[in-house]
Amino acid sequence: MVRWIRILNSNNYDWEDLAQDDKYFYIGDFGDNSGSPRARPRTIFMVPKEKLLQTSDSIMADTLRFVFQDWFNDRNGEENNTNFDCEAMISFKDSLYLFSKQWKNEKTTVFVLPKISGTAVARKKTVYNLGSLVTGATYYEQGNLLALTGYHTDMKSYLTPLHQTAKLFTLPMSPFPKRDSEFRLPS
Repeated sequence: MVRWIRILNSNNYDWEDLAQDDKYFYIGDFGDNSGSPRARPRTIFMVPKEKLLQTSDSIMADTLRFVFQDWFNDRNGEENNTNFDCEAMISFKDSLYLFSKQWKNEKTTVFVLPKISGTAVARKKTVYNLGSLVTGATYYEQGNLLALTGYHTDMKSYLTPLHQTAKLFTLPMSPFPKRDSEFRLPS
């Protein structure tokens, strides 16, 4: 750790993932195992990289508060029984992509948000049948590779590299289990 910086307008309710682009670090406060009606909206804290160069150890972040499309139809309040338990996020071009676990069928819903401060609705992009619960995501731009990590209800961990050639999320995918230590990004 090089330096601690406090984000004054944030609380860590359920921080799940980090992403970045040239201008911002994004902190995703959007986890929700219970699917319960929440008194607070899900939030992505957008930390401008230029503020990190300042000498102050306390900064204000821009915020993107959002709800998931169709979330109001799914609030059952049962633990691990929701389709809106997001734990993974990537930054891609002008959008943030969120990966939400579907607890009952182990599918993954991909939602898209614009990179703006304010409020928005996370729009449903697609659903993948990965056969595991996604808990992390990263996008390697130079290799045009998306990798998702997660686990199955048997508690085995999985890493699913998804090679893309044209647009993100357009090709059919074939998940395969692989130990994290065996996976290497292309050089």
